[in-house]
Amino acid sequence: MRHATLDCSGLPCPQPILRTREALEQGAQRVTVLVDNEASLSNVLRFARSQGHQTKSKTLSDGRSSITITAIADASQQPFDAEAYACETAP
Repeated sequence: MRHATLDCSGLPCPQPILRTREALEQGAQRVTVLVDNEASLSNVLRFARSQGHQTKSKTLSDGRSSITITAIADASQQPFDAEAYACETAP
């Protein structure tokens, strides 16, 4: 099983989703994504589930979140629109 780990800490939306999508498209069957904010956590989970993949998430001791995505071979590939995953940033 091909595994990828992506440290997306500090990346603005939708970068964590774009990197996750790229790893899945390149054939990773399991992807672990590390994020450091709630918006990225929510968006990566929403994206992976919209593509039919299995997800698990947990909070790490350093406050970041770890998301494990297991790719499902027969998952339906839904159209992807990066703008749907944009996050509003605080001033």
